[in-house]
Amino acid sequence: MKLPWHGNKPQCQVVIELPAAAGGDHDKMAECELRLSRLMTSGEVDLREVGGEVVGLFMLTSEPEACVREALGHLSAMRVQPVAAGFRTTRGQEFTRLWPADDPQP
Repeated sequence: MKLPWHGNKPQCQVVIELPAAAGGDHDKMAECELRLSRLMTSGEVDLREVGGEVVGLFMLTSEPEACVREALGHLSAMRVQPVAAGFRTTRGQEFTRLWPADDPQP
């Protein structure tokens, strides 16, 4: 779903990390990505990247905290357990961890 940004361009890229084992089932990951793209109202699914020990779901948003909360809720309903979630500005390289909140890693 393309979001009507109402003049507010997405300023952040949210990354939801899933365990690589979840990425082993490409059909399940494709369905997860498609369902999120249909359900999300606070962010727009941008792409999915498989590499190493995690699968990254990338979303564009101007509200990273709301986007992460919404995405985690949808993923929980799909019985998909993320490993971590964070964001960076679209012009930046440094990630800020949002979930789990007590994890010191970026």
